[in-house]
Amino acid sequence: MQIFESKNMYIFLRVYDCVANCQPTIEWILDQYQIKTDNASGIVDDPNGFSDDQRYIFDLLLKVINISLKTLDLVGQLSKLEVTDND
Repeated sequence: MQIFESKNMYIFLRVYDCVANCQPTIEWILDQYQIKTDNASGIVDDPNGFSDDQRYIFDLLLKVINISLKTLDLVGQLSKLEVTDND
């Protein structure tokens, strides 16, 4: 990973290293929290309606970024798993 001079850019790129179900967690959040219309029914799914708080989705995104970074830090502190053959 290339480290940029900007700390914010480094954090942004590092968040993409946190993957769940073969997809970066930040991408999953960005995909799930979009306004979508079901073609068959015409029902609009607007995540902005989940809360009266205008910062709801933004705050959720910040929480996911924070948890992703902390998870990467914890995983980085784990010792390497050594598998030995017991034959």
